[in-house]
Amino acid sequence: MEKEIVANAMDSYHDKTRLYGLNYNSLNYDTSEITRNSDNTLSVTGTGQFKNMFESGFIPIESDFGVEIHSDATIWRAIVEFYDASMTRIIVDTPSAIASGELVWSTSNNYYWASTNKKDILFAIFKNTAVKYIKLRIQPHLTGVFNYLNIEVRKTQNAMFKFDSDGKYNKLRSSTLPIAGTYTTGDYVEKLGITEIGTVGAKYSVYGWKRVTTGNTHVLNTDWFEDRRFTGN
Repeated sequence: MEKEIVANAMDSYHDKTRLYGLNYNSLNYDTSEITRNSDNTLSVTGTGQFKNMFESGFIPIESDFGVEIHSDATIWRAIVEFYDASMTRIIVDTPSAIASGELVWSTSNNYYWASTNKKDILFAIFKNTAVKYIKLRIQPHLTGVFNYLNIEVRKTQNAMFKFDSDGKYNKLRSSTLPIAGTYTTGDYVEKLGITEIGTVGAKYSVYGWKRVTTGNTHVLNTDWFEDRRFTGN
């Protein structure tokens, strides 16, 4: 069951927006990094350990806002980078821009981060003269099973908040045919790194794989079919 955020008097003054949700039904991860299990859980693979499960674009600081990251597994670390008005990385600590009980400044990496694995990470970002943008990354630093990861923003009502992220966080994706996990007929995995293959006059590209069976076997042309598209070359 997903963690419920405790309601309090401040809730009536704040809007909550979900930036990203990762769970068994979300179908929005790299299948080489996350495995879908038959018991409706997910597992971080060895390939997925230390990888960015979520990475934002530039988030402008137009007003104060808070970020809440919640999971049921103590495997996550958050990284927050600062940028100035020209979108140049700021590499000095600017404590006036952030408050958090879980994030600390890394002098070797020049960002705020959770230096130990967490399941709950909260921080506030404040409008200020130096830091005009942030970028947020979420990484698992352990392999293992989890049920969900949620990233949410809280802001004052009617306050501006802009968020831009790569569309890849809305779909299943992989650089190779999935080889592990449980899938349902109709699932589609988009291929990362599309190239042209084949012979002259019949060249094509593989854009992904369509699931045609339900289960945890992964045989091409039995469980998965390639989404081939001819290039005309």
